[in-house]
Amino acid sequence: MAYWDLFVDESGQFPLRSDRVAVGGVLFVEGLPGTGPDALAFAMRRTVPWLPWPLHAWLLDKPVVHALGLTAKGRGRPGDLRAAPEAIAWLRQTHGTAVDTALKALKAGREPSFGVLQALDARLAEHDTLHERWAALSDEVRLYLKRLSAHFASQRAGTLQPPAWLGFAATEGVAPSTGRSAGDRYLRLLRALVEAARAALSRPHVLRVNAAHWRFPTGEVLTREAVETALAGLPGVQVDELVGSGADADALLPFADFIAHRARHAFRDAEKNDFTLERLRRALAERTGAHFEVSHVRATDAAMAAGPRWVLELAATLRAPEVDA
Repeated sequence: MAYWDLFVDESGQFPLRSDRVAVGGVLFVEGLPGTGPDALAFAMRRTVPWLPWPLHAWLLDKPVVHALGLTAKGRGRPGDLRAAPEAIAWLRQTHGTAVDTALKALKAGREPSFGVLQALDARLAEHDTLHERWAALSDEVRLYLKRLSAHFASQRAGTLQPPAWLGFAATEGVAPSTGRSAGDRYLRLLRALVEAARAALSRPHVLRVNAAHWRFPTGEVLTREAVETALAGLPGVQVDELVGSGADADALLPFADFIAHRARHAFRDAEKNDFTLERLRRALAERTGAHFEVSHVRATDAAMAAGPRWVLELAATLRAPEVDA
């Protein structure tokens, strides 16, 4: 009997009906040598010690978070630490309260709200030189994490057949105007994700689902019971305790988040023109980096009135390729 673990995280504003959302998952087989997450977590946290753990990919879309995080934590490269006060002074000219709110959250190890960071990032963008400087740091961090995840994927996949590491994403565009809460959207996509993961496994197997704990702004909270209900009837599926988002969070959560975040944006890229699967594959490769290969893309409930819901299966490559800067 093979035991597999699926770590799950989400991306997007689920309460916002018009926002494309996604649920991502990292699936790996138990007992594969060299797959302990401790070294991975150490490398990731050393890269951005000024950002909350577990790292969420959406933060890297807001370059201002680096200036704020470095100021709040006082940890980072000397050049970055010296540059942060100029950015903070610029922000305080018009957004003093928002700066204080963001710094308080980061000092406590929490993410600032999306709205606060959005406003501060827009203010930073008004200063071309400052924005370019901090956007370059975001790009540098993102590139390093792509290389790290490529190395991680190659270690997990090794020479095993089938691969011992797989990534998945389920995504949905516009939600129905009535009859579905933010939690309902998440749980529907979670089930689609787990169904795709089960289909990729040989039997017999046990699939343990490790979902990240969340609380939406609407007040909805994910519970283990809700996940068990959503996944009821799927043979061989077990639901573990929900994974916390504090200092002890598993290093696999950032990879699940990375897949969800990149897949969501890849769909947006593909939808800018006439949507085709080939366009999606190209967008997904650009967004996720060369270390992912799309083994197949299949549609689920494509005729759904709310718009298609898609499930992607992303298979890890068996080597760590070069990632262009």
